[in-house]
Amino acid sequence: FTGDFSYDIMDMDEAVITINLENTSGEFGYLTGLAFLFPSEDLVVSSFESSEKKFGQLSNPINAQPFGKNFGLGSSTFKSWEGGGKPSYGIATGSSGQFVFNIMGENVGSYNVQDFINTGDFVVRFRGYAGGGSDKVAGGTSAQVPEPITLVLLGTGLLYFGYKNRKESS
Repeated sequence: FTGDFSYDIMDMDEAVITINLENTSGEFGYLTGLAFLFPSEDLVVSSFESSEKKFGQLSNPINAQPFGKNFGLGSSTFKSWEGGGKPSYGIATGSSGQFVFNIMGENVGSYNVQDFINTGDFVVRFRGYAGGGSDKVAGGTSAQVPEPITLVLLGTGLLYFGYKNRKESS
């Protein structure tokens, strides 16, 4: 799957998480669930919306096996992460869906995107593969985004070495 995750702070006690996912699996499976960890147990979901009408909000804590039992937020085509229901209620290969969670809690405004989607903190479930198969995939990233000045310095260094090599070749 591919997607993007945004975290918009409304005030210090309220924020909106928007997740856009595209099912890029080549196996004709359906994306049927997602879950991620809250950085704090004090956060709660105040409302949920999805472009995918068959998806509903999962109750906290979410048992997102094999990744763990304490995921704080999620959505699925069934009432649990484990599955059930028709796989075709999910997001088909090549299709996309949007999920919007309004969250509340003390100091919600002090968090950022990385607090929610470090490696293994965001998981997705697929169902409906040939023979009734399914898959569960961890997403997210722990890589730091380079600061703009780092990119400028790197680019300048590469240009210098390119110029130096060209001058020595002449």
